[in-house]
Amino acid sequence: MRLILSQLFVPTDDMKPRPDGTVVMVSLDDMSIGPRAAWPDTQRFYADRAAAFLASVTSDLPDGTKMDYDAWYCPLPRIDPLKWLAEHPDDPDGFLEPLTFDAALAAADAIELWYGSTTVQGLVWLWWTTAELARHGITPPQVRDCDLKASRYGRIDAATFDAMLHDAPDRAYRASPIDAATLERRLALWQAVTQFPTPPAGHLHPSEAEARCFDVLSGRFPDGPEGLNALEKQLLAALTPDFAPMVRPTADAMIAQQDVGDYLDIDHLHDLLLGLAQRTPPLVEVSGAGPMHKCAVRLTGAGVQVQSTP
Repeated sequence: MRLILSQLFVPTDDMKPRPDGTVVMVSLDDMSIGPRAAWPDTQRFYADRAAAFLASVTSDLPDGTKMDYDAWYCPLPRIDPLKWLAEHPDDPDGFLEPLTFDAALAAADAIELWYGSTTVQGLVWLWWTTAELARHGITPPQVRDCDLKASRYGRIDAATFDAMLHDAPDRAYRASPIDAATLERRLALWQAVTQFPTPPAGHLHPSEAEARCFDVLSGRFPDGPEGLNALEKQLLAALTPDFAPMVRPTADAMIAQQDVGDYLDIDHLHDLLLGLAQRTPPLVEVSGAGPMHKCAVRLTGAGVQVQSTP
């Protein structure tokens, strides 16, 4: 079986079934944020990730319940959904791919990693996924790289995706072999990520993109007497004592981060603002509840004082 592990969204609007012998698994868990320190204790690591996900607005569903956490999911059905539903009306989920991540790895004889190396999210995903493969005993001859050089939110057009999915000779992005030295380096980079805020060891000699990634990850941790991280400071700097739509400061921060290759989900910035409102004393006040477009935010007196501190 050919297994594609993807960090990027894939076009699924028409819900075509996957080709026989190929399975696609996607992870949208942004490993550049949230807890990572429990690694390599994977049971605790994923329990921590799930708890953080359930505490985030990302997991909120319209009916007030929470979405389940899954590190990996299969976006493509195993067979045609319309045909299945017409023939099996009592089994509405039967067209879905039933494979778990562990089962897919066990069944795979070839694995392709689809990611975007131009982003913080793509690099951290690559290092984490490499560590997962090593944990399952997957060796370099089984694994091939497919660098799409796209942002996390850059969608591949349907024709390009279809050619790659079917491994067409003229596919836009070819998969290349990975050697043992590359795998070992990625494992060392992932280990460094799990040890933040401790600075990475000097022997890693990071590339320009890796060094930029480490700078962004360092900024995720509190710094200074107020105990704020770089993103929280950025959000505070964009606010005033007057209420403004919450989407304004979060969108500005999201765009600013993209200049350094950091393609954050806007929900994370929403979470940070809610956290600033829950501090003692609160640094911001949030008006409204639910989705961001229904909320407004402003600085409190304490927030103004922090904002004016050099």
